[in-house]
Amino acid sequence: MPYVEMHSFSLLPNHFHFFFHFKELPEEVYIKKFKSPHAFLREQFRFLFISHTLYMNEKYERHGGLFSRPFRRIEVEGMEYAKQMIFYIHWNHVHHDISNKIEDYPYSSYYEFICDCPGLVKKETVLEWFGGLENFIREHKEQGSHYLNFKFRME
Repeated sequence: MPYVEMHSFSLLPNHFHFFFHFKELPEEVYIKKFKSPHAFLREQFRFLFISHTLYMNEKYERHGGLFSRPFRRIEVEGMEYAKQMIFYIHWNHVHHDISNKIEDYPYSSYYEFICDCPGLVKKETVLEWFGGLENFIREHKEQGSHYLNFKFRME
């Protein structure tokens, strides 16, 4: 999806979190089939979820839906809120007792940042928000107790 940048993600056994930035869509991309850019993007994600469901159903010889409603989305406005969203997503697997350490979970974009490996997230953008990798890691460590001890606003 050239019109979407992923800033963070976490895939957990019973739910997932994605933090995307949707770029401005040129009208010619969506105007023929969709009334708005939001309708176009909604359809792209619908297709992604349907494709994943079909794959999993075939692979595991099952049928039916994989995802429960409601899906929620939160509009992130402002740099501080964007950083808080990234902390929330990266600490989520520890909060849910899936892993003991933020850096040990390979299904989180935090792992992509610290392993210096290619991945799905737009690392340059996110690291710029934090002032580099060292600050990114330090701020995540500092925020850990906050996210482990309090109810998340996003839940």
